[in-house]
Amino acid sequence: MLVLLLPVRPAPAAEAPRLVLPQGRDWLEPGGALVVQLPPALAAAAAGLHLELDAVDVTDLALGEGAELRFQPPQPLEAGRHELRLTEFRDDGEIVEQGVWTFEVRRSARFQEARFTPQAELAWQSLVSDRNLDPAPDDGVAQVAAGFDGALANPGYRLEARNSLVHDSSLGEDRTQLYDFLFRAGTARASLQLGQQAVGAQSLIMEDFTRRGLSGSVQTGPARLTAFALRTDTATAFADALAPRTRDQLTAGLTASVSPWRQDPERLVLSATWLKGRGSDQGVAELGDSPPDERPAEGGAWSLALDSRLLDRQLRLYAEAARSRYDFDGAGTGFAAEDDGAYRLGIQYRPQGDGELDWAAGLQWQQVGSFFRSLANAGLPGDKRLLNGTLALARGGLSANLLLGLERDNLDDRAEFPTIRSRVAQLDLAYSMATADDTGPSLFANPTLQLSYARMGNRQI
Repeated sequence: MLVLLLPVRPAPAAEAPRLVLPQGRDWLEPGGALVVQLPPALAAAAAGLHLELDAVDVTDLALGEGAELRFQPPQPLEAGRHELRLTEFRDDGEIVEQGVWTFEVRRSARFQEARFTPQAELAWQSLVSDRNLDPAPDDGVAQVAAGFDGALANPGYRLEARNSLVHDSSLGEDRTQLYDFLFRAGTARASLQLGQQAVGAQSLIMEDFTRRGLSGSVQTGPARLTAFALRTDTATAFADALAPRTRDQLTAGLTASVSPWRQDPERLVLSATWLKGRGSDQGVAELGDSPPDERPAEGGAWSLALDSRLLDRQLRLYAEAARSRYDFDGAGTGFAAEDDGAYRLGIQYRPQGDGELDWAAGLQWQQVGSFFRSLANAGLPGDKRLLNGTLALARGGLSANLLLGLERDNLDDRAEFPTIRSRVAQLDLAYSMATADDTGPSLFANPTLQLSYARMGNRQI
């Protein structure tokens, strides 16, 4: 094997080109153009020049205009620092680095990023005739959907805000709903979030737990710590804009993560989560006051997890152990709180081959105790032991997904309950027929064929 190493020689200072930003600024607007002024000797050899932006070759998009090389990005550049590199490939095989420039993209001289995007939709519905309708409907129904998304940022800080509300005149007192809002202020090491948010990574005790509340995070190196206090139930009314009226719908806790390898943090990530709270067992907002003798469920849980990506991130190994103490009928009444555990182990492999075949395989084992429950993951089924294997294949327009699973309940072997063992097999096939690009306009999209097969068997033991 013959390997040729071609040295890249920097150009002498007297012959170096110069980057010129619009209006003589030391920064560039997101949609601005980059202009490189070339010395006469270099302008004559423009055919051998190559231009790179952030290590991406953009030579084909650059235009030579006399003694200038002009590049207009097809899309506005992201705010922050960027690098532009100009290299000359000479006829004798020598590679000369003619210039390297670092520049900053900013919205204005005051802010690196400043954006505000409002959205609004209005709809009006009215009946032409309401004859023989009892009761008579409203004269008209107005529906309004409005919101905004904005941000202000500089290298030392970042402020973000978003809001989404819906107004429906036919809904009476709850005609205006605040579906989503979030205000975030942060620096490189700390952040504060107020509004609708999801905290921490997915785990056995917290999954798809997007609620209103307050959270704060601190990060130093590979370690991150987050404290949160969120509503247990979901709410959309303005009256319940942020905090619950009582502690009966509040979940608070801590999440922490750390990686021993600073240079390659995904090699191993250790995380821990602890939470405690009260609230509706199903996480749904309740209308009106609860009966005096009815108390909200109360419980706490913790989990420890590790996640490792090896072999150039092709192989993933993960494991988690969790415990909960949950009082299903509320503290101080009825039955006592129950302690139980849950565990999960898994492996996934997805090679990064350059061939036409893309495939991935995985195996996961999970066990959830009979009385394991968390307010932040009420949808996790208890009293289950699962073993699932998955295989996914894709080549061209053909894709296949296979799932094989074993399931068992009644983990405590209680005599008063039957024990059910289940086997699951599911296969999904899909084929998309690609059409030639030069066929012209088409009335229909590319046809897709899909085939699904599922089989499940139960056996009582």
